Amino acid sequence: MQARLKGLACRENPFQTLIEALAARSDEDRSWLAFHRMKSVTTLTYRDAWRLAQGWASAFAAHGVRSGDRVAILQPNSTDFVGSFFGALGLGATPVPLPFPVVSLAAMQLPLGAMAILRHAKVTALAAPAAVSDVGISVVTSPIDRRFDFLVSTEVPAFIQFTSGSTSSPRGVVISQQAAVASAVAMSDALALTSSDVGVSWLPFFHDMGLVGVLLSLARLRVSGDIRVIV
Repeated sequence: MQARLKGLACRENPFQTLIEALAARSDEDRSWLAFHRMKSVTTLTYRDAWRLAQGWASAFAAHGVRSGDRVAILQPNSTDFVGSFFGALGLGATPVPLPFPVVSLAAMQLPLGAMAILRHAKVTALAAPAAVSDVGISVVTSPIDRRFDFLVSTEVPAFIQFTSGSTSSPRGVVISQQAAVASAVAMSDALALTSSDVGVSWLPFFHDMGLVGVLLSLARLRVSGDIRVIV
């Protein structure tokens, strides 16, 4: 018996890398993300994201991060996650999202699972809140207000996604630029969203569903029409 799968036809990717996708809208001042924390709301435009990415790339470079290195991202759903993730990519480094702990970082050390990922992934630096220290590598806590000439390369992985480690030690999967872009485009096309739609998500960006399914798919890689994402 031969099984046949039905679905939408794949189309050519509009971008080769995630940085190219961000650069394509770097001059736009339209709202992209709205971060809700209790009664406060922080919005992020495409232009803001581009500038933040440059600032984080400058900060990583100041801490010795170079093209080809790996940078761990320990941030809640925030402008700092977006900036440090794309900043690492713009530097030519590979971001490695880490699970952000539920309890306050000021009251605890880095979780053992995250420490295991740091060792396994051989990261050079960690983007994290100022409360994090003594992890054996450089901790970058904020961006630098400085322009940075981004490196665009299809050879640099888009990110490394680790499993939760709930049943065994966390294991990482290297996601290529082509795979990240293709997945985001396919999801975006299948949802058929328009610029009048507004997305709401509780998914953390360190999780692949939050990272690809929300942050990248719902806004970043659509060729025509963008939606606002509330997280």
